[in-house]
Amino acid sequence: MPIAVAEPAQRRGHGRRLIDHVLRILRDTEVAHLEVATATCDLTALTFYLRLGFRPFRIDRDYFSPERGYPPGVVDHGILLRDRIWLDASLSLAALARAEGENTT
Repeated sequence: MPIAVAEPAQRRGHGRRLIDHVLRILRDTEVAHLEVATATCDLTALTFYLRLGFRPFRIDRDYFSPERGYPPGVVDHGILLRDRIWLDASLSLAALARAEGENTT
């Protein structure tokens, strides 16, 4: 299920709160694993997920192609939009407790 924060509302903690909410819901349903995906050139999103403890595990090369409806030549952070990167995180109770402890800011 895609979720995102509209660009004008980014960098205000909304994304962190969304992920925290999703993690609480998943913990309550005993889900043990969460996967997310973003463009490899989206350094802002990639940094966001890495800071939350997600780790890369797969790249879909040439995912953002015209055949999938993406215009050619899109550049973000000086990098051509081509590949999708998947990241995952373990939702063990210990990991969630650490994450919640870090969210006190």
